[in-house]
Amino acid sequence: MADSYVAETYSRENEKIWDEFVKINSVNGTFLHTRRFLNYHPEGRFEDCSLLVRDKNQKLAAVVPGCIQCEDGIKLFYSHKGSTFGGPVISPDAYFAESLAEIVECVQEYLKTKGFQRIIYKITPDIFSTEKNDLLEYILYYEGYAEQKELNLYIDYDAYDEDTIKMVSRRKRRSILCCADAGLKLRPLASDEEICQLHHILELSLQKYSLKPIHTPLEMIRFRDVVIPEECGFYGLFLEDRMVAGAMMFYFHNASTAHAQNICALPEYNKKLSPSTYMFFSMIEEMRRKGFRRLSWGISSEHGGKEINWGITQSKEEYGSRHAVNRIFSKML
Repeated sequence: MADSYVAETYSRENEKIWDEFVKINSVNGTFLHTRRFLNYHPEGRFEDCSLLVRDKNQKLAAVVPGCIQCEDGIKLFYSHKGSTFGGPVISPDAYFAESLAEIVECVQEYLKTKGFQRIIYKITPDIFSTEKNDLLEYILYYEGYAEQKELNLYIDYDAYDEDTIKMVSRRKRRSILCCADAGLKLRPLASDEEICQLHHILELSLQKYSLKPIHTPLEMIRFRDVVIPEECGFYGLFLEDRMVAGAMMFYFHNASTAHAQNICALPEYNKKLSPSTYMFFSMIEEMRRKGFRRLSWGISSEHGGKEINWGITQSKEEYGSRHAVNRIFSKML
């Protein structure tokens, strides 16, 4: 193929044009690909090696968020450990078969010169993109990438009854009505103290899995105040004055998709009222009220899609959820 594109390593002076490209001039960019989001990570957590790809006229054709990883002695370009989704993020002007293949090959050749031996792309799923990813998926297959799949579940409001309760299973319906009768109330969280309470509930709910929250309370507060104030929201479910469940939401406005980043409940209430069930139900109604077309619950598979958590999958299905696939592509160079 013709040598139509040139890759270069990202530097701080490119931050503004990077974010403008992702937000305005790409078919599959989200706020998770922006530098304002990626830069929230403290220095030293990841060794960034992100790339920009320009055409012959120096016009930006793609950006590829990435960081350096080392696995079994192999130098790995991972796009991106600091975000749910990675690259490549493509301009609509370059979203054609030959152009896209040239961009993928350009990135590969550039990374070879930097000593990388493997690439992993965790591309943006369709429900978070303004353009379907069929072409990108095919070009990566054509270029010899292996594919892994993760199972995601989501609410499609275009196919969802206006009366939310009709869409949930009988088992979930009983729990929802019980919580409503007990007087549980949903409201947005406003104060730093409330967000810290939400984080504490998340910590408690993850203990049985021997896991810890991805984000600290300070990071969650910074999301609200500085990093992504238009793209996140925090909610609490209250029994009288006590928060018994909560959620951190991400908003992908361009794709009209909301994503439940964290939904959690105090374990001590699970057998009495199942506030987590009512939290899921409340988020379905709240995100519809906010005008989103879809509500993503996140993945129900584990270990790169090699295993499925049947209990979580069934629980999400009982809200009338649909299924989608997140794709991860990898290649040895």
